[in-house]
Amino acid sequence: MSVLKISEMRDWDIVIDPEAIPAEKHAAQEFQHMLGKSAGVFLPIRNSGEDASDHVHIGKSAALTEGNIVIDTSELGEEGFHVIIREDLLAIVGGRPRGTLYGVYQFLEDELGVRFLTYDHTHIPDRSEAQIACREYTYKPPFSFRWSYYKENSEHPEFAARLRVNTITTDERLGARRVRTSSATRFTCWFPSASTGRSTRSITPW
Repeated sequence: MSVLKISEMRDWDIVIDPEAIPAEKHAAQEFQHMLGKSAGVFLPIRNSGEDASDHVHIGKSAALTEGNIVIDTSELGEEGFHVIIREDLLAIVGGRPRGTLYGVYQFLEDELGVRFLTYDHTHIPDRSEAQIACREYTYKPPFSFRWSYYKENSEHPEFAARLRVNTITTDERLGARRVRTSSATRFTCWFPSASTGRSTRSITPW
């Protein structure tokens, strides 16, 4: 099985598009920071790459296209993402505005073992010798509206973004807030008041 060896990424860099949106730029910074803490590999962030190889691609970039790597984001919505892991390349590309940022957080959790525990404590294990299985996958979150009523999320929007709570902040750097259309539902969908003998109130799922 082919693997991406973290120890062999020391001469790589992180490539973002010159037209990257704030959330994609922040995603690159988060990846840079967490990889540096986890593996002692601190990669510079650049706006271009000569080709697709030996780069971490955060969001769409010309270097990916020139390397004949085409990721269609039209079906990813605002938060879906596609990840490509190869021996000589890593690409995390998502829909806008939050997809790429959430893809980075998913990669950090799944492949580097990072855990966002509280707003002031992130568990970052030593992954300097990690070998990550090469593969491709796409993920689209099943719930479009996620809102947990924890004070810590409301007071620390950056932590909320790391947990993929998408209803807290308007900060574009953190992906901004999910526009809420109609998320209310009623218990009567499953338990009519006639059968329970009591009235039901509207609730908002997250």
